[in-house]
Amino acid sequence: MLTADLTFILAHGAWADGSSWSKVITRLLHRDIKAVMAPLPLTSLADDVAAVERIVEWVGGPGVLVGHAYAGIGRRAGCAGSRAATQSPACITVPVARPLWKDVPSWYLVAEHDRMIVEDTQRFMARRMNAKLVAHPVDHVPSVTAPDAVVDLFLQAAQGIAG
Repeated sequence: MLTADLTFILAHGAWADGSSWSKVITRLLHRDIKAVMAPLPLTSLADDVAAVERIVEWVGGPGVLVGHAYAGIGRRAGCAGSRAATQSPACITVPVARPLWKDVPSWYLVAEHDRMIVEDTQRFMARRMNAKLVAHPVDHVPSVTAPDAVVDLFLQAAQGIAG
């Protein structure tokens, strides 16, 4: 499967909005790679999952679902082939029955200079996910500060899916 056949579906973290993906989306579009942002209402985990599922359905074809921090924890929405005023911190405390990463190949960018989630914790999460791990000396929001590294990881994932 080539990247031209895929759409990257990007979900932002709990204390962000879709603009956190703007540099990544711009770079993907300049390469003629489709990308859409899934705006999360951040009112509850169920609402966020429903928002992602609507975008996945709208895309309708093969895709790669990408989540930043909170957005990567519990997505049940799947893809073929692989600061709002209403924001509530409660959305990050809900147990997840079965995260999507248990059923599909996963990649994880370890942000070595992250001050939100320490590197050892990130590596633990990546191992638990059986994710293909890529580490970079970046902060918590590499989509903003190191978008080229993020795009490179996306392309690795697309190649990994293609086989």
